[in-house]
Amino acid sequence: MIAGTAGRRTPEDRAGSWRLLDERRRDDAVLLMNERAGKVMLATGDLQTPVPLPGIGHGSPLTARFDGSADRVMVQGEDAREAAFMYTVQRGSTTGRWNPPRPLRLPPGCGPLDFGGQGEDGVVVRHHAGAGGTDLCWYDAGTGVCRVLHRDPGWVYGAALSPDRRSVVFLVGGPVSLSATVWVCDIDGSARPLHPPNGHAAVSLPAWTADGRGLVFSSAYGRDHAAVLHLDPVNGTHHVLYADQHDIGVRVLTGDDRLLILENRDGASSLALLDPLTSAHPIPLALPGHGLATVVRRPELGPGDELRVTFTAPGLPSAVWAIAPEREPRSLTPEAGIDRTWRPERFHVAAADSVRVPVLDWFPGEERGDGRPAPAVVALHGGPEQQWLLQDEQMFELFHQRGIAVFAADLRGSIGFGMHYSSLDDGVKNFDVLLDLEAVHSTLEQRGADPRRAVLVGASFGAYQVLLALAHQPQLWAAGVAVSGVSDPLSYLDQTRPHRRAQRELAYGSAERDGARMAEMSPLNAAAKITSPLLLVHGALDVRVPVTQSREMARVIGEAGGDVTLREFPDEGHRFASSANRAVRNQLVADFVTTHTRETTT
Repeated sequence: MIAGTAGRRTPEDRAGSWRLLDERRRDDAVLLMNERAGKVMLATGDLQTPVPLPGIGHGSPLTARFDGSADRVMVQGEDAREAAFMYTVQRGSTTGRWNPPRPLRLPPGCGPLDFGGQGEDGVVVRHHAGAGGTDLCWYDAGTGVCRVLHRDPGWVYGAALSPDRRSVVFLVGGPVSLSATVWVCDIDGSARPLHPPNGHAAVSLPAWTADGRGLVFSSAYGRDHAAVLHLDPVNGTHHVLYADQHDIGVRVLTGDDRLLILENRDGASSLALLDPLTSAHPIPLALPGHGLATVVRRPELGPGDELRVTFTAPGLPSAVWAIAPEREPRSLTPEAGIDRTWRPERFHVAAADSVRVPVLDWFPGEERGDGRPAPAVVALHGGPEQQWLLQDEQMFELFHQRGIAVFAADLRGSIGFGMHYSSLDDGVKNFDVLLDLEAVHSTLEQRGADPRRAVLVGASFGAYQVLLALAHQPQLWAAGVAVSGVSDPLSYLDQTRPHRRAQRELAYGSAERDGARMAEMSPLNAAAKITSPLLLVHGALDVRVPVTQSREMARVIGEAGGDVTLREFPDEGHRFASSANRAVRNQLVADFVTTHTRETTT
């Protein structure tokens, strides 16, 4: 075993993790998600004795918000095939009991983006119009009437109603990865683009100011890292409120003129209160440790500027904390265990083309008890527009218990390191990640790991990168694990849903323009070169990446005499919503990696 594990909890020791969904301080009411149980729960402000709300018995709730009062809650979720659902639960005025849920029957092909929020049944939805286009619609669940507000040939995502519910701000995907344009639309259907002036930039969904006269959001327009902007929705003018050397997020506070600043510092969160009139000297909020903090859509401050946040860190399941300036954070949910966390160590490696690749040594400074180099997992995240964040990663701890070092690599294309870095893998440039992986492999020995026993583990786009590396760098990797991954981008683009194809071509390449190169590098077409053992894991109901991508890979490798195992989960989709299935998947992966990193004697 790796030394220093005493006192750390195993994944089996964990209580359920918690996530804050919404709050109404005036009613002393809080909505929580119990992640392990997959239930939406209601609690008082001190979060004691949370009570589960009635559910509809299928699918996975993703979020919930109070709908006009603490006695009515709107819940949004999806099933394994990513079909969206919404329902309301309401407390009886005389009985005080929660009535059975009332589903809002969404039109086929629609997904909810925002709702009226005043006890009404009006919902802003996105409709997949076919041929790659999407419609922004206003759907009245009471009458069943769905009215198109804006029809776009691209990808419409994210929407927020103005306080007077007369306007909607939304995003339309741009022509390059991560890019979008901010649009505003009147409920009568008149839409116009607002930001950026040249058509696209990396932006977040804007939030309306309390008076409805302004929009506040993050934008990387004209810069490498996102800054906080204020935008006038009438004339489209904007000005910078706050910028730093890192990506900045923002929330508009309920009942307070200040803004909440959320800074991403190398995968860890930093929070502060900002006066938008002066934009000077943000007031920092002390977090429990070095990890990831998330907040609700419209946070509220309590006495002494106390703020509720969801916080997680390596070794610490997500929990709800109360934080405030110049005050020690306090846990509001059980199983805080902040003393059991640790801090991964960041280092960089230089690829052959001089790109500096950031990597996290998840368990730094620890060696096996006998002092010999440890086997290693190089972990690859999905996206590719994602980043390894300092949060609880239960699969990593399973590796750690078995004496396996973990290196979480943010290959080119990852976010959090500037817009230039995130654009380095656009289209067929994604094949350049092979240079990154070669550089990561070359540094393992210096980090106390055995490069001969290095295994690649990835999910979604990370799984595609695993297959790419096993096919084109078979001499480097002892084994590989690909969860819900694409094996052949050309057939994948044909199989994926029309509204996702254009978006996915930004990551994999255009079949029309880049087809020859994509065919040459396709892991499926090069499957005969794969000599390392491979574990494929896939949800049979996956609509993002059809399970046929893994089935075909398993068939071709098997016919070529290779060592391949395919494990399908019949009731899962792309994201493995069931905590029980996630636990089985994690154990399966850990057992496979352990088997194929055992030392052999000569």
